[in-house]
Amino acid sequence: GVSDPSTMYPPDSDVRLTNIDMIVGSSTHPSLSWATGQAVSGQAQKTVVVSNSSTNGEVDIYFR
Repeated sequence: GVSDPSTMYPPDSDVRLTNIDMIVGSSTHPSLSWATGQAVSGQAQKTVVVSNSSTNGEVDIYFR
């Protein structure tokens, strides 16, 4: 329930989560398939999966 994106989000328009490194156990990199939620209708709020890599993944979150 974001009622005012201009005051409820960070000042940046987006956050990029980069160099995601997922390890199962002590050294296994699993196959990944990220899924995103539904974008807010009429808004720029969204999540974009740039890379499903388990050794160098990237997910970007856009606020506005």
